[in-house]
Amino acid sequence: GDLFAVSAVLPLLQQYRNTPIAASMEQILKKIAEMLPDKVSVDALFLNNEISFISDPLPIIEETVFYAVFEGINSQKTLQFEYKSLSRDTYTLREVDPYHVVCQKGNWYMLAFCHTHKNVRVFSLARIRHITTTDKKFSVPVDFCAESYFDTDFGVWNNGTAPLKIELEFAPTIKTYIIERKWHKTQCIKRQND
Repeated sequence: GDLFAVSAVLPLLQQYRNTPIAASMEQILKKIAEMLPDKVSVDALFLNNEISFISDPLPIIEETVFYAVFEGINSQKTLQFEYKSLSRDTYTLREVDPYHVVCQKGNWYMLAFCHTHKNVRVFSLARIRHITTTDKKFSVPVDFCAESYFDTDFGVWNNGTAPLKIELEFAPTIKTYIIERKWHKTQCIKRQND
């Protein structure tokens, strides 16, 4: 329980990689995770009411769903649940073999072989309800590659089309905002005269 909670926090440090507190937070969490008796210190300068953190609104995930998904992956047992896809207003019964979990900015997704559609699908954990673990065992195919279902810069996508090369133009009024950020590892920014 507690050790899992600590280990789950470690990847969240990526949110703070461009702040001065990233190194301090990483040091503290590593020491807690390793259960070392050494002292852990926090710079009190950053522990006050003059700093605010604003996070995106996140969907609620049922605790039973969260743990059942991880249990299904670890035990390689098929899951059964009701699911509400983005394009539907109602829930449908699904039976899936869970292969992998992705957390994208606090949104949790499961990559799983769907018995209904006979292919790997992306399921939002927040849109799953009434989950049960079956006794049916499965094996993850040796050619399964989780990274083919998400991009570390853009995140999870839910379609079978190949990535496209696109070109975007932005209004001059927001050029500073656009230029100061790394949107994708393959990006190329060209400044226009207008």
